[in-house]
Amino acid sequence: MNTAKPTVWRSLYLEIRVNRSAQIALFILSVLVLSALAAPFLAQHDPLVLDLESSRFLPPFFSAGGSFLHPFGTDSSGRDVFARVLYGGRISLALGFLPVAIGAGLGVPMGLLSGYLGGRVDDVLMRVNDCLLAFPSILIALILVAFLGQGLVNLMIAVGLAYAPTFARISRGSALGERNKEYVLGAHANGAALPRILFRHVLPNILNSVVVVATMSFASALLEAAGLSFLGLGVRPPTPEWGAMLAEGKADFYQAWWTLVFPGAAIFLTVLSLNMLGDGLRDALDPRSVHRG
Repeated sequence: MNTAKPTVWRSLYLEIRVNRSAQIALFILSVLVLSALAAPFLAQHDPLVLDLESSRFLPPFFSAGGSFLHPFGTDSSGRDVFARVLYGGRISLALGFLPVAIGAGLGVPMGLLSGYLGGRVDDVLMRVNDCLLAFPSILIALILVAFLGQGLVNLMIAVGLAYAPTFARISRGSALGERNKEYVLGAHANGAALPRILFRHVLPNILNSVVVVATMSFASALLEAAGLSFLGLGVRPPTPEWGAMLAEGKADFYQAWWTLVFPGAAIFLTVLSLNMLGDGLRDALDPRSVHRG
């Protein structure tokens, strides 16, 4: 019987229960995700509506001349920054999560196959993987975006493909440690097919490492997607996305600092909370970690 999955979730629960940093990170991340999902109910304005006359460069509500009607102020086109940050969270969080899902979906099977079979299969797959790992993931994503073209879907695919080698390397190393264990040898002796051995027996027992890498990669993927949008290679304006908002606001920083600060703060809080949560997951899933209570 496979008991890996309940052990994983119990370990996570025990760690979060005693780890104050993980609790804070989970709270911040929950607020950001729920705010993005509830954007239509929280925002009073359409993030795409322009008002070049009466609402251009209104400051935040806590500054002189600000109003609760536009809590984070407005940008050079009179668009509500609060609404754009909320709606932008939907896209930016998706640009963190979906590329990681793509990278794991491609890299984990390749790593499992390479680690379990070994031999020439392992040599060929890992040499290709090593070549890809020799380049920074942001450079691979940049090349792929330039090849595929600008756009939200292409950006997700490009960043996801850039992270596949990392997942392949991690899952291959974990699979190497599992392939000679009794439960794998028993499944092989019973005539189990290769896909069943890999995904029904090996994968659940290396899931710990994959989950930790995925959490850390979530933050990195979000940053890289925002960076590509900042460079003009990601989401097309006027679609609200945190990196694109930084690009639009940089020219107006001295006149309207809030157009840069609020999307930047959203990126900072998201990445910080993901990294803190990733540290908590690593402590929870590390077999050498001792849980209190």
